[in-house]
Amino acid sequence: YHNDKLIGALVYDLTVNYYNTKKLCIIQVLQIDNTDNLRTPKTYQLLLNELYKRCETENVCKIICLEDDILLDKNSKLDLLIKNQWNEKQTLWNKVI
Repeated sequence: YHNDKLIGALVYDLTVNYYNTKKLCIIQVLQIDNTDNLRTPKTYQLLLNELYKRCETENVCKIICLEDDILLDKNSKLDLLIKNQWNEKQTLWNKVI
């Protein structure tokens, strides 16, 4: 929230890994409104911090997020991910039909 206005939302699924019993958190939506230029690394960090707290209480072992979900310029996005100790694992391919 910024004052009384909702400016960001994070939607995720908690699931169990199919080959063991460890919990995964898969981020579906990671959105910050930019009408007042509030889409910054700092606001993304606030959302991620809340997610980390939730994942800790749920005993989640891994969080998965698509790079395209973070709507920052490339350098800011990479700085945010590296600062949060995220690792790039593999390229995801898709086809729009």
